Amino acid sequence: MRISRPHLVACLVACVIASVSNASPRNWNLLPEVLHSDDHLTPSHNQVLVSGLTLGQHRIAFERTRWSDLQRHLGPLRIRRQGDASEAEDWTCFTVVTDQGQVQIWPHGGELQGGKYIAGVIAQAGTPWPRTECPVVNAGPGGPALDNGVWIGTAKAKLLRRLGKPTASLGAALIYDFEVALRDPKAGECSTFGRLIFEIRAGRVDRLDVQKNSAC
Repeated sequence: MRISRPHLVACLVACVIASVSNASPRNWNLLPEVLHSDDHLTPSHNQVLVSGLTLGQHRIAFERTRWSDLQRHLGPLRIRRQGDASEAEDWTCFTVVTDQGQVQIWPHGGELQGGKYIAGVIAQAGTPWPRTECPVVNAGPGGPALDNGVWIGTAKAKLLRRLGKPTASLGAALIYDFEVALRDPKAGECSTFGRLIFEIRAGRVDRLDVQKNSAC
């Protein structure tokens, strides 16, 4: 199926907004909020800035790893859904214990992935959600990290060295948007879009929300 560019942009924005909806930490049926501007930003990077998350011995490849793959690796996690139609968002939550402390992680994916694949992840230092809603999993040796080398606890200076100048900044948040034109031998012209949001506290990444979406 070929998706028009305007429809793709609308879906991408809807998915981002859904993933950072006005959710209270007490509402366990909505993704947590990562504050950012909802303005339509012009992407400032023509390279893919994130493609997945390394989790111990496993890798969550955005738009390739299925929810069933995640459950096979980590156990029977509860998969939830919020929103309707193009704003529908699937997600789950789990807690990882590392040498640097505990981190809670919310993988999520929208309608562009057909409800089958993970497209991004929210993460936060500590345990803001109870373990009944965000259970501890054994991800194996090695802490989690994005494939661009940035993660919870990364110093702001290191983030800027790795990813360069952000598309925009809003308060404590650094926002990176990217758009890359690709050509698939079978599907023809394609585009990959993405957004990365990093909330900085005391000079380090405290929360993040990243995602990647493609369409032809």
